Amino acid sequence: MNRREGTITPRGKTSWQLKFDVPSEDGKRKTIRETVTARNRSEARKLLTARLNERDTGILVEPNRISLVEAVLDAVSAARYVAKFDLRCREIVRLHIEPFFGNRRLQDIRPVDLDKFQTALRHKTHRNRPLADATVIQIVKLVRRALKRATALQLIGRNPALGVALPKRQRHEITILAVADLQRLVEGLGAHPWPSLSRLGTADLLCRAYRRPARRALCNALVRSRSRRRYVEDPPQL
Repeated sequence: MNRREGTITPRGKTSWQLKFDVPSEDGKRKTIRETVTARNRSEARKLLTARLNERDTGILVEPNRISLVEAVLDAVSAARYVAKFDLRCREIVRLHIEPFFGNRRLQDIRPVDLDKFQTALRHKTHRNRPLADATVIQIVKLVRRALKRATALQLIGRNPALGVALPKRQRHEITILAVADLQRLVEGLGAHPWPSLSRLGTADLLCRAYRRPARRALCNALVRSRSRRRYVEDPPQL
């Protein structure tokens, strides 16, 4: 390879130093040195070619030592969330993001790393319980916001999250009991069924044939908190 276009120097068994020139604002010579990991010189040459293409198209990002964890914390600070949510975001970094990525550089993150991270969250437990779907999505979105911000600030050349699908929340069907089923359920719970139904969280187990006032009264009896009441509209008559 022409020395004007760059040089490759071995630093170890799988470590190589890329060296090439980039234009500067004052017109003086500016040299970029970057150490990369490659199995052989051919792979290192492909990386150097990619860097030169980025230089020629104006999207080259100079190497930096910023880690993904630092980028996420910086994004949280820049967002200026309310105190409670800011604390929650930093707890997510400490419990879930930092243990997986450690000190990995932001520029070393690839789409496959994010895919493995999402898979690990799906199988992770916290306090002897698996993470809820909403929690997994919240963690992933926090990382994605940091990567989007880093791309806008030209800390990375391309957002690695663009090729990774966002986890989807599993949907659960709501059971609506018929008249006979609801009567058998209530009779089977004895003389005072409402405390048992309330503990079961059966505000969704509403009778199809009940009119709206009766259904509202049933919800009021099962769930005292107004914020937890859920009403089901009458289905169309068949």
